[in-house]
Amino acid sequence: MTVPLSVTGGVGGLTASYADITTEAQQLTALSGRLLELAASLQAMLADPNVVAGAALDPGGAARFEGALAYALDGPNGLTLTATGIGAHALTTRGTVLAYQAKDAALASMASSLQYAAGEVVGSHPLAVGAAGAAGIAAWLADEKLQGRDAAADAQQFLTSHPWLTRDIVNMAPGVIDASIENVSGPMAPLLRKLLGLPPFFPTTVPEAAGLAGLLYPDGSPHVVADPAYAVTPPTGLGSLFAELGAEEGNSQQVLVDKVAGPNGQGVVIELPGTQFDHWNLVPLQQYTTPYDLSTNLRSMSAAETTYLDGVVQSIESDPDITKSTPIMTLGHSQGGMIATQLAARLSADGYDVTHVATAGSPVATMTVPDSVQELSLQNTQDVVPQLSGVDNPDLPNRTTVSFAAGDGTVGGDHSVADVYAPVAAQIDQDTEASIARWKQGTDVFFGGTSATQTALTITRTFPAASAGH
Repeated sequence: MTVPLSVTGGVGGLTASYADITTEAQQLTALSGRLLELAASLQAMLADPNVVAGAALDPGGAARFEGALAYALDGPNGLTLTATGIGAHALTTRGTVLAYQAKDAALASMASSLQYAAGEVVGSHPLAVGAAGAAGIAAWLADEKLQGRDAAADAQQFLTSHPWLTRDIVNMAPGVIDASIENVSGPMAPLLRKLLGLPPFFPTTVPEAAGLAGLLYPDGSPHVVADPAYAVTPPTGLGSLFAELGAEEGNSQQVLVDKVAGPNGQGVVIELPGTQFDHWNLVPLQQYTTPYDLSTNLRSMSAAETTYLDGVVQSIESDPDITKSTPIMTLGHSQGGMIATQLAARLSADGYDVTHVATAGSPVATMTVPDSVQELSLQNTQDVVPQLSGVDNPDLPNRTTVSFAAGDGTVGGDHSVADVYAPVAAQIDQDTEASIARWKQGTDVFFGGTSATQTALTITRTFPAASAGH
Protein backbone atom coordinates (compact mmCIF):
# COMPACT_ATOMS: atom_id res chain seq x y z
CA MET A 1 0.00 0.00 0.00
CA THR A 2 1.37 3.39 -1.05
CA VAL A 3 -0.55 6.52 -0.07
CA PRO A 4 0.13 10.25 -0.51
CA LEU A 5 1.83 11.69 2.58
CA SER A 6 1.45 15.19 4.00
CA VAL A 7 4.23 16.32 6.34
CA THR A 8 3.95 19.15 8.85
CA GLY A 9 6.31 20.31 11.55
CA GLY A 10 9.92 19.23 11.87
CA VAL A 11 12.76 21.10 10.22
CA GLY A 12 10.54 21.83 7.22
CA GLY A 13 7.62 23.10 9.29
CA LEU A 14 6.28 26.62 9.76
CA THR A 15 7.83 27.10 13.18
CA ALA A 16 11.23 26.14 11.82
CA SER A 17 10.63 28.53 8.91
CA TYR A 18 9.58 31.30 11.29
CA ALA A 19 12.73 30.64 13.30
CA ASP A 20 14.88 30.79 10.17
CA ILE A 21 13.25 34.06 9.10
CA THR A 22 13.70 35.51 12.58
CA THR A 23 17.37 34.51 12.53
CA GLU A 24 17.72 36.17 9.13
CA ALA A 25 16.13 39.34 10.52
CA GLN A 26 18.55 39.31 13.44
CA GLN A 27 21.48 38.91 11.06
CA LEU A 28 20.19 41.79 8.92
CA THR A 29 19.85 43.96 12.02
CA ALA A 30 23.46 43.18 12.96
CA LEU A 31 24.60 43.93 9.39
CA SER A 32 22.76 47.23 9.44
CA GLY A 33 24.50 48.19 12.67
CA ARG A 34 27.93 47.32 11.30
CA LEU A 35 27.32 49.32 8.10
CA LEU A 36 26.13 52.34 10.08
CA GLU A 37 29.29 52.12 12.21
CA LEU A 38 31.37 51.97 9.03
CA ALA A 39 29.50 54.97 7.61
CA ALA A 40 30.15 56.95 10.77
CA SER A 41 33.86 56.15 10.68
CA LEU A 42 34.05 57.20 7.03
CA GLN A 43 32.16 60.40 7.81
CA ALA A 44 34.92 61.22 10.29
CA MET A 45 37.45 61.05 7.47
CA LEU A 46 35.95 64.22 5.98
CA ALA A 47 37.29 66.14 8.98
CA ASP A 48 40.51 64.16 9.32
CA PRO A 49 43.52 66.48 9.93
CA ASN A 50 45.53 64.81 7.16
CA VAL A 51 42.73 65.41 4.66
CA VAL A 52 42.41 69.03 5.77
CA ALA A 53 46.20 69.53 5.48
CA GLY A 54 46.28 67.94 2.04
CA ALA A 55 43.58 70.29 0.82
CA ALA A 56 46.05 73.18 1.05
CA LEU A 57 48.35 71.42 -1.42
CA ASP A 58 45.60 70.28 -3.82
CA PRO A 59 42.35 72.11 -3.21
CA GLY A 60 40.69 70.69 -6.33
CA GLY A 61 41.63 67.09 -5.57
CA ALA A 62 40.53 67.44 -1.96
CA ALA A 63 37.19 68.85 -3.04
CA ARG A 64 36.62 66.00 -5.49
CA PHE A 65 37.57 63.45 -2.81
CA GLU A 66 35.25 64.92 -0.20
CA GLY A 67 32.41 65.20 -2.72
CA ALA A 68 32.78 61.61 -3.87
CA LEU A 69 32.99 60.31 -0.32
CA ALA A 70 30.00 62.37 0.83
CA TYR A 71 27.97 61.08 -2.14
CA ALA A 72 28.99 57.46 -1.44
CA LEU A 73 27.98 57.88 2.18
CA ASP A 74 24.92 60.13 2.04
CA GLY A 75 23.73 59.99 -1.57
CA PRO A 76 20.46 58.30 -2.64
CA ASN A 77 22.21 54.94 -2.90
CA GLY A 78 24.77 55.72 -0.25
CA LEU A 79 25.99 53.54 2.56
CA THR A 80 24.02 55.36 5.27
CA LEU A 81 20.64 55.00 3.53
CA THR A 82 21.43 51.44 2.50
CA ALA A 83 22.26 50.49 6.09
CA THR A 84 19.11 52.21 7.32
CA GLY A 85 17.04 50.38 4.69
CA ILE A 86 18.48 47.02 5.72
CA GLY A 87 17.61 47.75 9.33
CA ALA A 88 14.07 48.75 8.37
CA HIS A 89 13.67 45.55 6.32
CA ALA A 90 14.81 43.51 9.32
CA LEU A 91 12.21 45.19 11.53
CA THR A 92 9.48 44.61 8.93
CA THR A 93 10.45 40.96 8.55
CA ARG A 94 10.41 40.35 12.30
CA GLY A 95 7.10 42.19 12.60
CA THR A 96 5.56 40.05 9.87
CA VAL A 97 6.57 36.85 11.67
CA LEU A 98 5.09 38.13 14.93
CA ALA A 99 1.89 39.12 13.13
CA TYR A 100 1.47 35.65 11.59
CA GLN A 101 2.15 33.98 14.93
CA ALA A 102 -0.33 36.27 16.70
CA LYS A 103 -2.96 35.59 14.03
CA ASP A 104 -2.52 31.82 14.37
CA ALA A 105 -2.83 32.07 18.15
CA ALA A 106 -5.91 34.32 17.92
CA LEU A 107 -7.69 31.97 15.51
CA ALA A 108 -6.94 28.96 17.73
CA SER A 109 -8.17 30.81 20.81
CA MET A 110 -11.37 31.91 19.05
CA ALA A 111 -12.13 28.36 17.90
CA SER A 112 -11.54 27.00 21.40
CA SER A 113 -13.81 29.65 22.96
CA LEU A 114 -16.63 28.94 20.50
CA GLN A 115 -16.46 25.19 21.14
CA TYR A 116 -16.43 25.74 24.91
CA ALA A 117 -19.45 28.04 24.60
CA ALA A 118 -21.30 25.44 22.53
CA GLY A 119 -20.59 22.90 25.25
CA GLU A 120 -21.99 25.25 27.87
CA VAL A 121 -25.23 25.49 25.89
CA VAL A 122 -25.52 21.70 25.83
CA GLY A 123 -24.69 21.39 29.54
CA SER A 124 -27.13 24.16 30.49
CA HIS A 125 -30.06 22.64 28.56
CA PRO A 126 -29.41 18.88 28.63
CA LEU A 127 -33.06 17.82 28.35
CA ALA A 128 -33.86 20.03 25.39
CA VAL A 129 -30.64 19.20 23.56
CA GLY A 130 -31.02 15.53 24.41
CA ALA A 131 -34.60 15.44 23.16
CA ALA A 132 -33.66 17.17 19.92
CA GLY A 133 -30.73 14.82 19.44
CA ALA A 134 -32.85 11.74 20.15
CA ALA A 135 -35.50 12.90 17.68
CA GLY A 136 -32.87 13.46 15.02
CA ILE A 137 -31.30 10.05 15.58
CA ALA A 138 -34.71 8.35 15.54
CA ALA A 139 -35.59 10.01 12.23
CA TRP A 140 -32.24 9.00 10.75
CA LEU A 141 -32.60 5.39 11.92
CA ALA A 142 -36.10 5.24 10.42
CA ASP A 143 -34.76 6.47 7.09
CA GLU A 144 -31.90 3.96 7.22
CA LYS A 145 -34.38 1.15 7.78
CA LEU A 146 -36.63 2.41 5.00
CA GLN A 147 -33.68 2.49 2.61
CA GLY A 148 -32.54 -0.96 3.75
CA ARG A 149 -29.15 0.36 4.79
CA ASP A 150 -26.75 -0.72 7.56
CA ALA A 151 -27.07 2.06 10.14
CA ALA A 152 -23.97 1.05 12.13
CA ALA A 153 -21.77 0.95 9.02
CA ASP A 154 -23.14 4.27 7.75
CA ALA A 155 -22.57 5.92 11.13
CA GLN A 156 -18.96 4.80 11.16
CA GLN A 157 -18.48 5.91 7.56
CA PHE A 158 -19.86 9.34 8.42
CA LEU A 159 -17.64 9.66 11.49
CA THR A 160 -14.44 8.61 9.72
CA SER A 161 -15.25 10.88 6.77
CA HIS A 162 -15.73 13.86 9.10
CA PRO A 163 -12.93 13.49 11.70
CA TRP A 164 -13.26 17.17 12.65
CA LEU A 165 -16.63 16.28 14.20
CA THR A 166 -14.87 14.18 16.85
CA ARG A 167 -12.57 17.10 17.61
CA ASP A 168 -15.48 19.51 17.98
CA ILE A 169 -17.35 17.17 20.32
CA VAL A 170 -14.23 16.64 22.43
CA ASN A 171 -13.60 20.38 22.65
CA MET A 172 -17.19 20.92 23.78
CA ALA A 173 -16.73 18.52 26.72
CA PRO A 174 -15.17 21.07 29.15
CA GLY A 175 -18.11 23.44 28.63
CA VAL A 176 -20.61 20.60 29.07
CA ILE A 177 -19.00 19.52 32.34
CA ASP A 178 -18.75 23.05 33.71
CA ALA A 179 -22.38 23.88 32.89
CA SER A 180 -23.59 20.51 34.20
CA ILE A 181 -21.95 21.14 37.57
CA GLU A 182 -23.75 24.48 37.72
CA ASN A 183 -27.04 22.72 36.95
CA VAL A 184 -26.57 20.06 39.59
CA SER A 185 -25.22 22.18 42.43
CA GLY A 186 -26.91 25.48 41.57
CA PRO A 187 -26.05 28.27 44.05
CA MET A 188 -23.89 25.78 45.96
CA ALA A 189 -21.49 25.54 43.01
CA PRO A 190 -18.93 28.07 44.36
CA LEU A 191 -18.91 26.39 47.78
CA LEU A 192 -18.66 22.91 46.24
CA ARG A 193 -15.71 23.98 44.12
CA LYS A 194 -14.00 25.54 47.12
CA LEU A 195 -14.49 22.40 49.24
CA LEU A 196 -13.12 20.23 46.42
CA GLY A 197 -10.21 22.60 45.81
CA LEU A 198 -11.33 23.24 42.23
CA PRO A 199 -10.82 26.52 40.32
CA PRO A 200 -13.79 28.89 39.81
CA PHE A 201 -14.29 27.68 36.26
CA PHE A 202 -13.25 24.18 35.27
CA PRO A 203 -12.36 22.41 33.13
CA THR A 204 -11.58 24.70 30.20
CA THR A 205 -9.39 22.39 28.12
CA VAL A 206 -9.54 18.81 26.90
CA PRO A 207 -6.63 17.69 29.15
CA GLU A 208 -8.39 19.20 32.18
CA ALA A 209 -11.64 17.43 31.29
CA ALA A 210 -9.80 14.13 30.80
CA GLY A 211 -8.02 14.56 34.13
CA LEU A 212 -11.30 15.22 35.93
CA ALA A 213 -12.87 12.09 34.42
CA GLY A 214 -9.73 10.11 35.26
CA LEU A 215 -10.28 10.75 38.97
CA LEU A 216 -13.17 8.28 38.79
CA TYR A 217 -10.75 5.41 38.16
CA PRO A 218 -8.22 4.34 40.84
CA ASP A 219 -4.82 3.71 39.28
CA GLY A 220 -2.92 1.80 41.97
CA SER A 221 0.79 0.95 41.82
CA PRO A 222 2.73 -1.02 39.20
CA HIS A 223 3.83 -4.62 39.51
CA VAL A 224 6.25 -5.62 36.75
CA VAL A 225 7.26 -9.14 35.69
CA ALA A 226 10.07 -9.37 33.12
CA ASP A 227 10.33 -12.53 31.03
CA PRO A 228 13.82 -13.88 30.30
CA ALA A 229 15.46 -12.14 27.34
CA TYR A 230 15.54 -14.02 24.05
CA ALA A 231 17.25 -13.42 20.71
CA VAL A 232 15.20 -11.73 17.96
CA THR A 233 15.79 -10.34 14.48
CA PRO A 234 16.99 -6.74 14.81
CA PRO A 235 14.44 -4.14 13.69
CA THR A 236 15.05 -2.76 10.22
CA GLY A 237 12.85 0.34 10.44
CA LEU A 238 9.55 1.76 11.61
CA GLY A 239 7.67 -0.66 9.39
CA SER A 240 9.06 -3.72 11.14
CA LEU A 241 8.42 -2.29 14.62
CA PHE A 242 4.81 -1.28 13.99
CA ALA A 243 4.20 -4.61 12.23
CA GLU A 244 5.33 -6.32 15.43
CA LEU A 245 2.87 -4.24 17.46
CA GLY A 246 0.19 -5.04 14.91
CA ALA A 247 0.73 -8.79 15.22
CA GLU A 248 -0.85 -8.69 18.70
CA GLU A 249 -3.07 -5.66 18.10
CA GLY A 250 -5.59 -5.10 20.86
CA ASN A 251 -4.55 -8.25 22.71
CA SER A 252 -0.94 -7.75 23.80
CA GLN A 253 -0.49 -7.04 27.49
CA GLN A 254 3.27 -6.82 27.29
CA VAL A 255 5.76 -4.03 26.71
CA LEU A 256 8.68 -5.13 24.53
CA VAL A 257 12.21 -3.88 25.23
CA ASP A 258 14.60 -4.47 22.33
CA LYS A 259 18.34 -4.20 22.96
CA VAL A 260 20.05 -3.77 19.61
CA ALA A 261 23.80 -4.13 18.95
CA GLY A 262 25.72 -3.46 15.77
CA PRO A 263 28.50 -1.48 14.11
CA ASN A 264 26.79 1.80 15.08
CA GLY A 265 26.76 0.95 18.77
CA GLN A 266 24.06 -0.23 21.14
CA GLY A 267 20.54 1.14 21.37
CA VAL A 268 17.25 0.33 23.08
CA VAL A 269 13.78 0.40 21.49
CA ILE A 270 10.76 0.31 23.81
CA GLU A 271 7.57 -0.92 22.08
CA LEU A 272 4.36 0.11 23.86
CA PRO A 273 0.98 -1.49 23.04
CA GLY A 274 -2.33 0.37 23.00
CA THR A 275 -5.65 -0.13 24.77
CA GLN A 276 -6.68 -3.77 25.08
CA PHE A 277 -9.95 -4.58 23.33
CA ASP A 278 -11.29 -6.73 26.16
CA HIS A 279 -10.08 -4.53 29.02
CA TRP A 280 -11.65 -1.11 28.56
CA ASN A 281 -12.72 -1.27 32.24
CA LEU A 282 -15.47 1.32 31.88
CA VAL A 283 -17.22 1.06 35.26
CA PRO A 284 -15.83 3.78 37.56
CA LEU A 285 -14.54 3.38 41.12
CA GLN A 286 -13.33 -0.18 40.49
CA GLN A 287 -9.85 -1.56 41.14
CA TYR A 288 -8.90 -2.96 37.75
CA THR A 289 -5.58 -4.77 37.56
CA THR A 290 -5.02 -4.34 33.80
CA PRO A 291 -3.55 -0.89 33.07
CA TYR A 292 -4.11 -0.83 29.29
CA ASP A 293 -7.57 0.68 29.72
CA LEU A 294 -9.77 3.79 29.76
CA SER A 295 -8.26 5.04 33.01
CA THR A 296 -4.78 5.17 31.49
CA ASN A 297 -6.16 6.94 28.41
CA LEU A 298 -7.81 9.65 30.50
CA ARG A 299 -4.85 10.15 32.82
CA SER A 300 -2.34 10.20 29.96
CA MET A 301 -4.34 12.79 28.05
CA SER A 302 -4.23 15.01 31.14
CA ALA A 303 -0.42 14.53 31.37
CA ALA A 304 -0.80 12.64 34.66
CA GLU A 305 1.46 9.73 35.50
CA THR A 306 0.00 6.24 35.33
CA THR A 307 0.70 2.72 36.52
CA TYR A 308 1.55 1.83 32.91
CA LEU A 309 4.12 4.63 32.66
CA ASP A 310 5.55 4.07 36.14
CA GLY A 311 5.98 0.36 35.49
CA VAL A 312 8.02 0.94 32.33
CA VAL A 313 10.15 3.61 34.02
CA GLN A 314 10.91 1.32 36.96
CA SER A 315 11.93 -1.50 34.64
CA ILE A 316 14.19 0.64 32.43
CA GLU A 317 15.87 2.45 35.31
CA SER A 318 16.57 -0.81 37.16
CA ASP A 319 18.08 -2.53 34.11
CA PRO A 320 21.90 -2.63 34.47
CA ASP A 321 22.34 -3.00 30.71
CA ILE A 322 20.66 0.37 30.05
CA THR A 323 22.89 3.22 31.11
CA LYS A 324 22.19 6.93 30.92
CA SER A 325 24.34 7.13 27.80
CA THR A 326 22.46 4.38 25.94
CA PRO A 327 20.40 5.83 23.04
CA ILE A 328 16.70 5.07 23.55
CA MET A 329 13.73 5.15 21.17
CA THR A 330 10.16 4.89 22.46
CA LEU A 331 7.42 3.77 20.11
CA GLY A 332 3.71 3.07 20.46
CA HIS A 333 0.28 2.87 18.86
CA SER A 334 -2.79 4.67 20.21
CA GLN A 335 -2.52 4.64 24.01
CA GLY A 336 0.99 3.27 23.58
CA GLY A 337 1.97 6.42 21.65
CA MET A 338 0.82 8.61 24.54
CA ILE A 339 2.88 6.53 26.95
CA ALA A 340 5.85 6.66 24.53
CA THR A 341 5.69 10.47 24.51
CA GLN A 342 5.39 10.70 28.30
CA LEU A 343 8.13 8.11 28.75
CA ALA A 344 10.52 10.14 26.60
CA ALA A 345 9.95 13.20 28.78
CA ARG A 346 10.20 11.22 32.02
CA LEU A 347 13.40 9.36 31.15
CA SER A 348 14.98 12.51 29.69
CA ALA A 349 14.27 14.35 32.94
CA ASP A 350 15.99 11.49 34.79
CA GLY A 351 19.11 11.91 32.65
CA TYR A 352 18.59 9.15 30.08
CA ASP A 353 19.50 9.65 26.43
CA VAL A 354 16.11 9.40 24.73
CA THR A 355 16.65 10.52 21.15
CA HIS A 356 13.57 9.44 19.19
CA VAL A 357 9.84 8.86 19.64
CA ALA A 358 7.43 7.38 17.08
CA THR A 359 3.66 7.33 17.54
CA ALA A 360 0.83 5.99 15.40
CA GLY A 361 -2.81 7.00 15.79
CA SER A 362 -2.13 8.67 19.13
CA PRO A 363 -3.65 11.87 20.60
CA VAL A 364 -0.35 13.49 21.63
CA ALA A 365 -0.87 17.09 20.49
CA THR A 366 -1.08 18.57 23.99
CA MET A 367 1.83 16.57 25.38
CA THR A 368 5.31 17.95 25.97
CA VAL A 369 8.36 16.62 24.13
CA PRO A 370 11.86 17.69 25.25
CA ASP A 371 13.74 19.78 22.68
CA SER A 372 16.47 17.13 22.60
CA VAL A 373 14.01 14.46 21.40
CA GLN A 374 12.77 14.04 17.82
CA GLU A 375 9.16 12.83 17.66
CA LEU A 376 7.50 11.45 14.52
CA SER A 377 3.71 11.06 14.65
CA LEU A 378 1.74 9.08 12.05
CA GLN A 379 -1.89 10.18 11.76
CA ASN A 380 -4.56 8.73 9.50
CA THR A 381 -6.94 11.61 8.72
CA GLN A 382 -9.83 9.10 8.83
CA ASP A 383 -8.82 7.90 12.31
CA VAL A 384 -10.91 9.51 15.06
CA VAL A 385 -8.48 8.67 17.88
CA PRO A 386 -5.80 11.32 17.14
CA GLN A 387 -8.64 13.88 17.05
CA LEU A 388 -9.23 13.33 20.78
CA SER A 389 -6.46 15.84 21.52
CA GLY A 390 -8.82 18.54 20.29
CA VAL A 391 -6.02 20.39 18.44
CA ASP A 392 -3.44 19.77 15.74
CA ASN A 393 -0.01 18.49 16.65
CA PRO A 394 2.31 21.44 17.31
CA ASP A 395 4.44 22.65 14.42
CA LEU A 396 7.86 22.49 16.06
CA PRO A 397 11.35 21.68 14.73
CA ASN A 398 11.49 18.48 16.81
CA ARG A 399 7.91 17.31 16.18
CA THR A 400 7.05 15.97 12.74
CA THR A 401 3.56 14.80 11.82
CA VAL A 402 2.91 12.62 8.77
CA SER A 403 -0.75 12.62 7.72
CA PHE A 404 -2.44 10.39 5.17
CA ALA A 405 -5.84 8.89 4.33
CA ALA A 406 -6.26 5.11 4.44
CA GLY A 407 -8.51 2.39 5.80
CA ASP A 408 -11.90 0.80 5.24
CA GLY A 409 -14.12 3.56 6.65
CA THR A 410 -14.78 1.84 9.98
CA VAL A 411 -13.63 3.27 13.30
CA GLY A 412 -11.59 0.18 14.13
CA GLY A 413 -10.27 -0.39 10.64
CA ASP A 414 -9.03 3.17 10.20
CA HIS A 415 -7.25 2.96 13.57
CA SER A 416 -5.62 -0.41 12.89
CA VAL A 417 -1.87 -0.56 13.37
CA ALA A 418 -1.56 -3.78 11.36
CA ASP A 419 -3.70 -2.77 8.36
CA VAL A 420 -3.07 1.00 8.23
CA TYR A 421 -0.16 2.30 10.26
CA ALA A 422 2.43 -0.45 9.79
CA PRO A 423 2.26 -0.32 5.94
CA VAL A 424 2.55 3.48 5.97
CA ALA A 425 5.46 3.24 8.43
CA ALA A 426 7.22 0.97 5.93
CA GLN A 427 6.58 3.58 3.24
CA ILE A 428 8.08 6.27 5.48
CA ASP A 429 11.20 4.13 5.88
CA GLN A 430 11.91 4.91 2.20
CA ASP A 431 10.84 8.57 2.27
CA THR A 432 13.44 11.35 1.96
CA GLU A 433 11.30 14.41 2.77
CA ALA A 434 13.33 16.92 4.82
CA SER A 435 11.53 16.63 8.15
CA ILE A 436 11.32 12.84 7.91
CA ALA A 437 15.01 12.68 6.96
CA ARG A 438 15.87 14.79 10.00
CA TRP A 439 13.92 12.43 12.26
CA LYS A 440 15.83 9.48 10.80
CA GLN A 441 19.20 10.98 11.72
CA GLY A 442 20.70 8.88 14.49
CA THR A 443 18.30 5.95 14.05
CA ASP A 444 21.01 3.72 12.58
CA VAL A 445 21.83 2.63 16.12
CA PHE A 446 18.29 1.18 16.33
CA PHE A 447 17.81 -0.01 12.75
CA GLY A 448 21.34 -1.02 11.72
CA GLY A 449 21.95 -3.75 14.27
CA THR A 450 23.42 -7.17 13.63
CA SER A 451 21.95 -8.77 16.75
CA ALA A 452 19.17 -8.05 19.23
CA THR A 453 17.51 -9.43 22.33
CA GLN A 454 13.97 -8.78 23.48
CA THR A 455 12.48 -8.71 26.96
CA ALA A 456 8.72 -8.77 27.48
CA LEU A 457 7.36 -6.84 30.46
CA THR A 458 3.98 -7.63 31.99
CA ILE A 459 2.64 -4.70 33.99
CA THR A 460 -0.34 -4.95 36.33
CA ARG A 461 -1.91 -2.67 38.91
CA THR A 462 -1.81 -3.46 42.58
CA PHE A 463 -3.96 -1.91 45.30
CA PRO A 464 -3.74 -1.88 49.09
CA ALA A 465 -7.14 -3.55 49.31
CA ALA A 466 -7.37 -7.27 48.59
CA SER A 467 -10.38 -7.03 46.30
CA ALA A 468 -9.74 -6.09 42.68
CA GLY A 469 -11.51 -6.17 39.36
CA HIS A 470 -10.36 -8.14 36.37
